[in-house]
Amino acid sequence: GPPSIDFVAYLYPPVYYYVSAAVALATGVGFFPLRLVSFGASLGVFAIMFSMVSRETNDRAAGILAVGLFAATFRAGGAWLDTARVDSLFLLLLFSAVYLVRFGDSRRSLAAAGALLALSALTKQTALVIAPALVLYLLIINWRKSLPFVGGLIATLAGLTAALEVLHRGWYSFYVFE
Repeated sequence: GPPSIDFVAYLYPPVYYYVSAAVALATGVGFFPLRLVSFGASLGVFAIMFSMVSRETNDRAAGILAVGLFAATFRAGGAWLDTARVDSLFLLLLFSAVYLVRFGDSRRSLAAAGALLALSALTKQTALVIAPALVLYLLIINWRKSLPFVGGLIATLAGLTAALEVLHRGWYSFYVFE
């Protein structure tokens, strides 16, 4: 609804909050479901990071080292991996998209990568910063691969944005874009 003296919504898109609300249906209301989503997403980031580095280097030890180094930045990076914040889910969706762009070999996996990037952007808008780089990468390796990726990105982003705009009676665009 409209901002008031008592309430002004955060400027983040709602994917993290919807995922956390779904978890809250099973766990109950409070900080626990939000922290559970963030912690689970952090573990997912570790898994994708391990897999990506291991595949790129053909060395599982390098994957373990990459995850260890990332985890070692926990305190220096603000200790947010397990707090009730959007960042861990944003990273999980973003890393998933990058992983599929790099290793996906089907049109379906590339469309899924675009959809995951859109979901990441609907978790935290800064995910869109990486979209041009991913499109450029796909254009360089095989321009045909960019088509399902861009299609999945645009279809998901436009479809969910339109649905959220209708669901929230126009206030979605007000908070996210204005």
